[in-house]
Amino acid sequence: MPSDNRKRAIRAYMAEHGVPYAVAARHIDQANGNGEAAHRHPRPALDFLADLPYSAGRGVDTDLATSVVAACRAGCPPCQDALIPRLLTQRPTVAMLACAVFGWLPGAGLASATTRAWQPLAQQAHRDGDGTAAFTAVADMTPEQVSELLEDALDMWAAGAADVHLVHLDDDPDDALDELAGGDLDSPPSTRSAR
Repeated sequence: MPSDNRKRAIRAYMAEHGVPYAVAARHIDQANGNGEAAHRHPRPALDFLADLPYSAGRGVDTDLATSVVAACRAGCPPCQDALIPRLLTQRPTVAMLACAVFGWLPGAGLASATTRAWQPLAQQAHRDGDGTAAFTAVADMTPEQVSELLEDALDMWAAGAADVHLVHLDDDPDDALDELAGGDLDSPPSTRSAR
């Protein structure tokens, strides 16, 4: 791309996404095939999430979701700064990522008030296989609430907590947590199975 066109594209990207020059330049260069190999993150396989009921039948951008999760797991602020604003405009994708984490967890722990209030809908979506109520609530959230929900979900994805769910899509969450802990969490430690 000629230098003047590149600069215009970078400035346009900065204005559209509200990101710094360096982030916009990296995005434009990667989009044009320049520097793509210089900056990559290991990408988890998340395409199957589009088949889950969490987005209530609406299209999800699994490529964008995968890129954001990869950037969060790598702890890459420039990529997160470039990608998260785009993800925030994709409510079905946000609902899908958040339900995939909070739909099976027994509690939202230290999550925001928004996430704690929304989690029962995610759990219902997980139990019933119908994400309509969870998605509708996300669709009706303010931009600030969606941002809080996504931040909480991405924290879990970055920490790897969502991976337990990915392995146990049809299992009881308590059984998945028991297995992760190496035995039955309801029994005394001395009777748990050793790994």
